[in-house]
Amino acid sequence: MQKGLGIGIAVILVVVLIAVFWMFRGQPAGETLLPVPPTATPLDGTGRFPSPTASADTGGLPGVGSPQASPTVPTSGATVSIATTGFSPATVSVPVNGTVTFTNSDTQSHQVSSDPHPIHTNYPPLNGDVLAPGQSRTVTFTQAGTFGYHDHLNPGLRGTVTVR
Repeated sequence: MQKGLGIGIAVILVVVLIAVFWMFRGQPAGETLLPVPPTATPLDGTGRFPSPTASADTGGLPGVGSPQASPTVPTSGATVSIATTGFSPATVSVPVNGTVTFTNSDTQSHQVSSDPHPIHTNYPPLNGDVLAPGQSRTVTFTQAGTFGYHDHLNPGLRGTVTVR
């Protein structure tokens, strides 16, 4: 019985060590794994994101665009609604320095995160806090490209922002 208990503890220790190694692989010494700020702040030249200084909630500011029936919404700003069925519209297009406002229109919480799941490295400024029902956050896209995102709490819900 004690031999089985000792083996079980050893297996748990190995699993924990592997998980810790996996989480911190490639992490420079002295840095911690902190969440990326919810605001879309450009890189400061060091490869790090500065601390957020303003709330990411737009409070329903006018002029940020609205979803349309077309699969791609070409504007300087777009609004994407999040619901149980997914993002609407799922694909938007904005110019460089354009914004996308993500609004939780559901009764459940959602969390917009950059692809790929679960490491969220495609466009880190997309990685934000959990949005409670009715909450919004706006992301400014400072570089051209196509950026996939998903709901971290429901990874099957996916969308794309094209920045031109």
